[in-house]
Amino acid sequence: MLAGLDSNNALIASASWDSCINVWDLATGTLLRTLQDSPVNPIYSLTWDHFRNAFVTGCKRFGVQVWDVESGLKLGTFIGHDAKNQVNSVKACDERIISGGSDHTVKIWDRRQRACASTLLGHRGSVMCVDYDQNDKVISGSYDSVTKLWDLRRTASALSTFEGHSSAVFSLQMDATKMISGSADTTIKIFRFL
Repeated sequence: MLAGLDSNNALIASASWDSCINVWDLATGTLLRTLQDSPVNPIYSLTWDHFRNAFVTGCKRFGVQVWDVESGLKLGTFIGHDAKNQVNSVKACDERIISGGSDHTVKIWDRRQRACASTLLGHRGSVMCVDYDQNDKVISGSYDSVTKLWDLRRTASALSTFEGHSSAVFSLQMDATKMISGSADTTIKIFRFL
């Protein structure tokens, strides 16, 4: 099953439950290389880290992993979500990685310290999607049918909780003024930030 798909200007990367990341030439469709995690570690999400020309993956085991695009080497592993739960969504931003897991949490990872800087609590279901903006804001969507807006400068609780979906939220995107969410209830919602 395809778990993640992302691209830069010349390459596209796909990741799947078979523990593989495939790197393709966007212009020709040619498979350039396959990176495989071992032991078997199903990948549930993938994002391109444009700051470092790397991939960030969310996995069933071993949490969040960072891979060098050119060499295919694993650059780091961030472990901190409950070991029995997979990481469903990852985003790379500046010196942080944001992850959402089946343990109902959003984790903020500090790349320099190679550790979890904070854990955002408040969802009542698996966190399926996360996004961020350049103003220290993070959004998360969950199986609990809600989306939450967080300010990384104040992580004690969510700034806002947005309700309106009747089923799990599986996709999110944000800008400075609004968030768009997609749900298993077959609707797309647009929420404006106050």
